[in-house]
Amino acid sequence: MPHPFQCIAYAKSGNDSASILLAACGHKLLSTTASPNALISSWSAANTIDASANDDDHAEQPKKKQKTEVPVQSLLNIIKLTISPDSRHVVAVTEDKHVRVFALDQKNTLLELSERILPKRPCALQVLPDNRTILVGDKFGDVYSLPLLPSAEEDAAAAAAKAEKQAAKTFKPSASNLTVHSKRNLESLESQMRQRQFTPRKEALAFVHQLLLGHVSMLTDALFIQTQTLQGNRSRGYIITADRDEHIRISRGPPQSHIIEGFCLGHTNFISKLCLAGTDTLVSGGGDDWIGVWDWKSFSLRGKVNIRSAIVRALATEGKTADDVQVAVSNLLSVPAVISGKPSEIVVAICEGVKALFVFDSSELLIKKEESVEVTTLPLEAQPVDLMRFDSDRAFFVVSLDQREEGSSGLKAYSIAAGAGTADGDFSIVSCNGVDAKLRTLCEATADVPVDDKKTNGLLYSIANLRKRGGWDQDNDG
Repeated sequence: MPHPFQCIAYAKSGNDSASILLAACGHKLLSTTASPNALISSWSAANTIDASANDDDHAEQPKKKQKTEVPVQSLLNIIKLTISPDSRHVVAVTEDKHVRVFALDQKNTLLELSERILPKRPCALQVLPDNRTILVGDKFGDVYSLPLLPSAEEDAAAAAAKAEKQAAKTFKPSASNLTVHSKRNLESLESQMRQRQFTPRKEALAFVHQLLLGHVSMLTDALFIQTQTLQGNRSRGYIITADRDEHIRISRGPPQSHIIEGFCLGHTNFISKLCLAGTDTLVSGGGDDWIGVWDWKSFSLRGKVNIRSAIVRALATEGKTADDVQVAVSNLLSVPAVISGKPSEIVVAICEGVKALFVFDSSELLIKKEESVEVTTLPLEAQPVDLMRFDSDRAFFVVSLDQREEGSSGLKAYSIAAGAGTADGDFSIVSCNGVDAKLRTLCEATADVPVDDKKTNGLLYSIANLRKRGGWDQDNDG
């Protein structure tokens, strides 16, 4: 039973026109080229576990060499994956909260350059357009910026500052045995002295970083976008963040990220995913029955695309009713395409528990009412997991599937083609069998990745857990 690809990404090779495909399969990170079709390199987080175990056990060596295996439960899965805009570096996050940076050398082989551990698990990851900065958001609401390639001198200075700060803040009680005389106050003083040994302190990170902004609620996604000013002579960056409490915040980019420009308000349930469709349009989805299309610069809602009705139709073939449907959008992808001679932004959405893709043209909201925007449903053989653009020059995209189901493929490629006069409207989704054959190399490289169904389900399907449970007063009228 093969392990599904939980993260997939695409890069353009710097040496030629070949495309580089990267896929995270459990604890393994794989890279391959579409032409020629060959596996280039593989990196495993299990190697980091073996190294740390050897460091801990070096004092007591076994009498004879023994081949030890890492238990499936202790393997560190990759939870986030992104590529720098210049396609020269790859950034991955593992379950132990480590941010790992890899270089793609001249042969497009993965070379690990650095690893840094964050205090909380990252939930959003992006390399900024300067190809020097990583934007990281964690689930506790903080958004950091880290240098893509940290220097040893900067990290040493940060570690020294951390040690100096900790040494300066030693515990000192407000009283002593000479000033306290009553039995009750003496007991309180003794309690303070004991407590100082157990109270955890929030430690500073021992590497160069900058805290940009924070949410009170759980952060779910973050994006950085750079736009031209009205004068057109300079660019300005913005950070768009979303949280579990239905907020979409527009903040300025560094170094003014503390300035909030505004909010896109309208969601009544959690927001799990953000997507940019062009430079002016933001697409958001989560636990609501609709996907929002926004003009984020004016903080206005252009329209709501009803996704629930499309999900109900897709699940009807499995014998499920509308009462069984709870929307949980797990991913959004915007694919530029030319439809009827006009540039369009086609949005592809996937939802937990639904074996289908939901596709619509976000550009239609500029000329049509939201009720007129049609959602095209493309049934799949298995549950979709992740999406990626396959070719930046053409309207191709790839979806990873939960290939644990017998007979399903791990990766499927599709293209968006003009389809005027068809039942799907102005465009159609066409399967790319030729590209599927090129993706087979990645699928074959997953045979040795162990699968634990319970852990894998927790890795792939956690979006629905963001939905808040109703209180007792909502469940009981009396």
